[in-house]
Amino acid sequence: MNKKRHSIDFLFPLALLFVFAVSAIVVLLFAADIYEETVSESSRNNSARTSIAYVTEKIHNSEAGSVSIGKLDDCDAIIIEQTVDDEDYLTYIYAYNGSLRELLVKSDFTASRELGSRILDVSEFNIEKINDKLIKIVCSDSSGKQAQTLVGIK
Repeated sequence: MNKKRHSIDFLFPLALLFVFAVSAIVVLLFAADIYEETVSESSRNNSARTSIAYVTEKIHNSEAGSVSIGKLDDCDAIIIEQTVDDEDYLTYIYAYNGSLRELLVKSDFTASRELGSRILDVSEFNIEKINDKLIKIVCSDSSGKQAQTLVGIK
């Protein structure tokens, strides 16, 4: 039995493969774009929350009576006092020039806000003492997302 082959026998599977390949590429491009947006949004979201978590952890790991609110130059700061090897130190946590910063100095050293190490980018960092045992911290990241918490101090 001799069958005559038509050009459609070759073209149909080829066209089907082409449609499948193009569809797969389009789906991959959309997925990559969605993934990029999700990662970017997650990163921006985490900045404010990570700042809050960092400060909260620093306060919780401090000794009783060692946490206060004060100023470093004209910046509001959380000040944590500690003694290491009979030397007194101060840790300042504050926002300056678009970033959350930390500065550890001996207590007799004249500190300056420019000296602090950059931790994370923030657009706002507000500290409010509610009472002797409670501090309210509000932090905003560069995109305006805000996180806040109440932290109990020892």
